[in-house]
Amino acid sequence: SEFELTYQDNIISFEFAALDFHIPEKNKYAYILDGFDKDWNYTDANRRFATYTNLDPGKYTFRVKGSNNDGIWNETGTSIKIIITPPWWATWWAYAFYIIVFGTILYGVRKYEMNRMNWKNQFKLDEVKLKEREETDRMKSRFFANISHEFRTPLTLILGPTEKILSKSDDDETQKQLSLVKRNANRLLGLINQLLDLSKLEAGKLELQASKFNIVPFIKGITMSFESIAERKDITLKVKSANDEIEMYFDKEKMTKIMSNLLSNAFKFTNDGGEIKVLIKMSLASERHSELVSESASNKKMLKQVQHDNYVEIKVKDTGVGISEEEMPKLFDIFYQVDSSQTREHEGTGIGLALTKELVELHYGKISVTSKLEEGTEFTIMLPVGRSHLKDEEVVEIEEPIKDGIIVDQDDFVLSISEESGKSEVNDENKNIILIVEDNAEVREFIKDSLGND
Repeated sequence: SEFELTYQDNIISFEFAALDFHIPEKNKYAYILDGFDKDWNYTDANRRFATYTNLDPGKYTFRVKGSNNDGIWNETGTSIKIIITPPWWATWWAYAFYIIVFGTILYGVRKYEMNRMNWKNQFKLDEVKLKEREETDRMKSRFFANISHEFRTPLTLILGPTEKILSKSDDDETQKQLSLVKRNANRLLGLINQLLDLSKLEAGKLELQASKFNIVPFIKGITMSFESIAERKDITLKVKSANDEIEMYFDKEKMTKIMSNLLSNAFKFTNDGGEIKVLIKMSLASERHSELVSESASNKKMLKQVQHDNYVEIKVKDTGVGISEEEMPKLFDIFYQVDSSQTREHEGTGIGLALTKELVELHYGKISVTSKLEEGTEFTIMLPVGRSHLKDEEVVEIEEPIKDGIIVDQDDFVLSISEESGKSEVNDENKNIILIVEDNAEVREFIKDSLGND
């Protein structure tokens, strides 16, 4: 009464016969497949079969009825039920699985879109915050630059008389107090000059004035100027160079600031009895090129010049308190201060390293730092040795002889200037006339008094 087939049984044939043997060739038949046929199909004794192909999975009932030779139909007929099972991917549990997968995908897409919107909004928010921070930094720089100009004049008037009194005073207590005034006034003047340099850098007005010098004795000279501080703190100060002579183009004034900032930073965070090393060596262009290729795409600018130029590598290494990994990315940000119990006692301004980075990049170089807490810090500067990376206006060729590091004229000269009133005239060939140009009356008067006797 019923049988089951799979979806792969795609051809089904039925054969039927009426149990009337009087004149069987005159018997008639009618059949229908419920669920597939809409009407009865009629046939005669010559065609006692029905064939169906590619039936969809489901339940069907095949019905057949017949008539005798007199045309009398047996309306009851007979029937058989057929069940065609679906493939596994069309079963109810498969559809349930599809629904779950589709729902999961829909949920994932929705969540991704929501996250993307959140990321987009967060990116915009971060961009706004960054712009606000940059604007705040610019405002700070402008403010400090403006106020720094006002600070320099009174500082000059503090330092000048202080040095004058120091040179003439024999009282130890006076010398001690005035030395303290001078030291802190110089420190304040140094900070003011750094702020002015930063403001010039931001405005694009601080230009590189590079000349060709041997950088090895220059670095050694700056390093050894910290010898007295090293002795006072019982710190071992060493400077080593793999080469005695490395001729390269650099701006002496700016290089002095770079090395002074790095060494000051090293002494600030190195405890008594520690060690500070300054190491100098040449780095071949081919070696440096392979290093830059392995680094980020931000070095594309340097990759072009490194193909032609060798590099000098300067390291400033200390055994100080070190810097945590979290603080490292912000180390060269302006006004940023490492905040920890070890560093809080050595408070600074957050200007020095920011200025150092800018000055190194002004030399078309790169500065990097590695550090471990309680083990020390190492700053590495890479500077190109050749000239191909420099613009013509950034190079100052020196032809005059150099005496004690100061450029002097080959021929001494004497000026003879008469005052408009004609009352006096300088004829002493052993003296020069010095014109003082200064917009502050007190500073102008102080310089005049300082030079008057000579």
